[in-house]
Amino acid sequence: MYQLNPCESSDPNMMDLPKECRPREKLRRCGDLRALPERELLCLLLGRGVAGRSVTQLAGDVESTLFPILPRTEPANLEELTRIKGMGFATASAVLAGIELGRRASMMRGRPIHEPVDAISHLLWMQSLAKEHFQALYLDTRRHLLASETISVGTLDSSLVHPREVFRPAVKLGASAVLVAHNHPSGDPSPSAEDLALTNRLDKAAKVLGFTLLDHLIVARRGFVSLRQQQLEGRVAIQLFAA
Repeated sequence: MYQLNPCESSDPNMMDLPKECRPREKLRRCGDLRALPERELLCLLLGRGVAGRSVTQLAGDVESTLFPILPRTEPANLEELTRIKGMGFATASAVLAGIELGRRASMMRGRPIHEPVDAISHLLWMQSLAKEHFQALYLDTRRHLLASETISVGTLDSSLVHPREVFRPAVKLGASAVLVAHNHPSGDPSPSAEDLALTNRLDKAAKVLGFTLLDHLIVARRGFVSLRQQQLEGRVAIQLFAA
């Protein structure tokens, strides 16, 4: 006869579990979050259940929303999580904040950024945004990512960016190079005259301040464009990234 593991149950109440099986006690014992499965990590993040629902039941519903069997094309959002019974705005926000912190931490351990393809994984989240965002990636001398900053959030078709806002974090971080990017909510990544003029302005400011502007990427639902690559291929009418 199969002997049920005391830590196994289809939907246990946390207090019904033996003490050594509870996520906090397991973490205290092993000292490593990597040893805990997703549901137990969510239990730690949620902290407690709600009236009529244990924290493990709530964590199970959140787990199936965040980590379904079939891969998702879009990450779970606030609206989806708040549809779960017992998930209010504050709890859903905390869960998504934890996931975002994990995403950003993993970004910092990525490979060096030398080419547009190396940077695009840090910027794909911008593809489906309804407003134009201007983002800057700050890199050290070996082109490893130091930080990623949102410089401005504009309207549906414009975003105001000043060189001082782009390069102030670079000074604080001791960065060597900066790569900038913004999204086109229209879905078309083709650069506008304003995009080209802004790139030229930022490149001149970078040289004065002693930084390298590696590239300016335009991200959209239909793909992305590297303005540096477009210049190399002779597709832009003005000089960018002057020597």
